[in-house]
Amino acid sequence: MTFRCRTIFRLLFLATGAAVAILTVASAYGGVVNPAVTTIPAILAMTFPAWLTISVLLLIISLFTIKKAAILQAVAIAASTPAIAGIMPLNICPDQQADTNSGDTFSFMTYNVFQLTDWTRQDIPYDRQQWEDENARGFVNPTMTTILRIAPDIACLQELPSSLVNKWIHLTTLQADSLKTILPNSVDVEGEAVYSRFPLRPIVLRQPESRYCRFGAAVADIHGQKVLLVSVHFESIGLNNDDKALFHELTEGEATSRSDLGRVRRQLISKLSQAFRNRAIQAQLLRSQIDSLNIENVIIAGDFNDIPGCYALRLLCRDDFHTVFSKAGRVTRHTYHANRFYFHIDHILYRGNLRPLSYTRLTPPHSDHYPILTNFLITPPAPTGNE
Repeated sequence: MTFRCRTIFRLLFLATGAAVAILTVASAYGGVVNPAVTTIPAILAMTFPAWLTISVLLLIISLFTIKKAAILQAVAIAASTPAIAGIMPLNICPDQQADTNSGDTFSFMTYNVFQLTDWTRQDIPYDRQQWEDENARGFVNPTMTTILRIAPDIACLQELPSSLVNKWIHLTTLQADSLKTILPNSVDVEGEAVYSRFPLRPIVLRQPESRYCRFGAAVADIHGQKVLLVSVHFESIGLNNDDKALFHELTEGEATSRSDLGRVRRQLISKLSQAFRNRAIQAQLLRSQIDSLNIENVIIAGDFNDIPGCYALRLLCRDDFHTVFSKAGRVTRHTYHANRFYFHIDHILYRGNLRPLSYTRLTPPHSDHYPILTNFLITPPAPTGNE
């Protein structure tokens, strides 16, 4: 390689490294920017794992080629540490062996159940006779079977159908009765439900204007302490079949022409942008109502339709909420698996006298989301100065 070629290679490599470093840091903090101002950082934040991966690869290559260039990637990765911890926490030894003498434990699950329809059968043509034959042979709803098998003390369920007995999705009376036996107390707001073995008192929250976002809330008496439970479903992107087909083309590298990129901008980016703005408004509405209730122990769980570190999540967390994933999870975990959208969009937030002891993402395939299971330790409230 001539001196001129080596110089050009070094300049191109350094320029590429600088661009990747900038994009890595920008995507790491994309969730800080209010989408009402601009949604570009929020969209960029969704690509953070990809830029982080490229940064790591460039760092390794630099160590064997242009060592000084490695400084760029090392600085970018170091600057992105908070975001890395948000998507890949290294809780190697979760506190599962906590001294339970200091409090009581309970299990908690959040699960978007996809109307209890079976995702694995989406491509099977509807055949009334086949479904009737399956009912006659004792088929049962697989998603409800998963919930009954896990049998958590509390379950926040999203997209729950209005009727818990429906032969067309193999949801049997026995399953509905079993759910009521395990979790006899429930509150449901248009499919956003809280089921509990502990007593519940319904809480009426003001709902967002969008019919695609709902909050179901109740106060539970858990081991003698009051805990506000909120099952949430924030605004989804709202992609239709044509949008999903376009995304498939994009991920396969087929959407490369100018017209294809125009469709991406019109169909995907515009819908993403509107959803980011709506979720910010919805998160602010929920947070203000939680503050007005003045309850110390709170769990917010459900389908946020957004990634760790997003603006809506930051609005809710502020400085007093934590995510169970950051405190008890480890490595990256996507909770949505349909249509190649492999994102972590289901979250559990908590504050007060609560401590997560574990984080488990289960992988039954029958909903488009995976359920998340955790165990909480609830400790006695700290004594006041008068005690």
